[in-house]
Amino acid sequence: MKLQLVFWLLLGHINLFSQSLIQNAAGTTRVQTEFAGAPNQVVFTANGAERMYLGANAAGFTRIDIWNANQCLFIGQGAGSVAVAGGSNNTALGFLSGEKITTGFENTFLGQSAGNATTIGSHNVAVGSAALFKNTSGNSNTGLGAFALNKNTTSSLNVAAGFSALTNNTTGSEQTAVGSNALNANTTGFFNTAIGRSALFANTTGNRNTAIGYAAGDLSASNSNCTFVGNDADNTLSGALSNSTALGNGARITASNQIRIGNSSVSSIGGFVNWTNVSDGRIKNNVLENVPGLAFIMQLRPVTYHLDVDAINRRINYVPAPGESLAEQKQTLQTGFIAQEVEKAANLLDYAFSGVDVPKNETDLYGLRYAEFVAPLVKAVQEQQAQLEAQQNEIDQLRSLVQQLLSARSEEAHESTNTTYIRVWPNPATSSWNVQLESVVEGASLNLYTPDGKWISASPARAGEQELNAKNLPAGAYVLQLAVPGQVPSNITLIKK
Repeated sequence: MKLQLVFWLLLGHINLFSQSLIQNAAGTTRVQTEFAGAPNQVVFTANGAERMYLGANAAGFTRIDIWNANQCLFIGQGAGSVAVAGGSNNTALGFLSGEKITTGFENTFLGQSAGNATTIGSHNVAVGSAALFKNTSGNSNTGLGAFALNKNTTSSLNVAAGFSALTNNTTGSEQTAVGSNALNANTTGFFNTAIGRSALFANTTGNRNTAIGYAAGDLSASNSNCTFVGNDADNTLSGALSNSTALGNGARITASNQIRIGNSSVSSIGGFVNWTNVSDGRIKNNVLENVPGLAFIMQLRPVTYHLDVDAINRRINYVPAPGESLAEQKQTLQTGFIAQEVEKAANLLDYAFSGVDVPKNETDLYGLRYAEFVAPLVKAVQEQQAQLEAQQNEIDQLRSLVQQLLSARSEEAHESTNTTYIRVWPNPATSSWNVQLESVVEGASLNLYTPDGKWISASPARAGEQELNAKNLPAGAYVLQLAVPGQVPSNITLIKK
């Protein structure tokens, strides 16, 4: 009836010539015009106080001034019906919007039942049917869209924009949900950010997660510190993961502390520089030179193979989008190793090889970090080089010995000698040689040299059999010289095993 009267007044259907148009018996509620305090205005008085003025400004534009001592405005059946003097600067437009406000202030509620249960909460904005419906004491929340932050009660500093965004949130605080059904199931989780339809949809108690994209991170209820960027970037299963990141369309994380880029259709990831690993000696402890080389590398089996892309997608619970081609990835011939074989080779040597990424759960997959193979490969080259140098040294010694023997034979052919007969056995030997002389000239001696002429030992030559100790000598070739005064020395090559 009151609204109809206003419309009649606005349309000019009632011609006002008197100061008082209509009032109750007590005169405390009335519609009044052309009185001294407000010329050229229609004044609405309720309960003895002026509440609304209808008129025009100096430029002729229609103005409606609504006056309350606490600067509140409530329009709609039941809107702000419980409001008391303690609340201020509240605006509620819509059926039962802001119905229960008592001392809350600076709230704005637009829509049927928006902010209905708010009593002492302040600085809240709810636009849409039943937005912030159950909020009581939560502060500084923004709900835009039907049922946004619908069940929020005491939590604060949340932003929900979209149909049913954060609709089930009760006490989770400081969250941002943009998109229909974003963070829909969240109840007590906090510090989450979801942008995109159904982003982080199933999250209930997980904290500090970020999801950007349609249905990004929508599977798990209790992840923490995870990031999902891209359409359908997600977990493989609904289990709780921590500190993991999925980047790209259909990217899947399968374990905690993991980053995955792209889906099984991606055939190239790269840039213009190589990846840099932090490798500062100042942050490394327990540094040991215990990396196996040839022993590890010689057990590896290099292979070529094709990836079974369909098997990958089944394991990580990913369904390719319509039009997404898997052909290139299926046809690409790849080169590498089998992770399980590399793991077995390392275990045989008790080598904790960091190049194998072992599955963390039943849905996770084996992986290889190929850059980690550099260290054992370098060690293998070093070991091989040491072997080559040892072999070259032995070759040089043998070459020198041969030269000495040839020189000695040449001298024997041109000089008259009276060399004593000498026999040595066993040769090669492991611990000692037996030396037998038929006769000895006084002053003769047995001298032992290295092939390059370095003296090792000397002992008097005796007729008969005597032992020459070789226990402390390293394996290799040696020269035994029988030195007889006035004669060309006789040399015999000895081999120590």
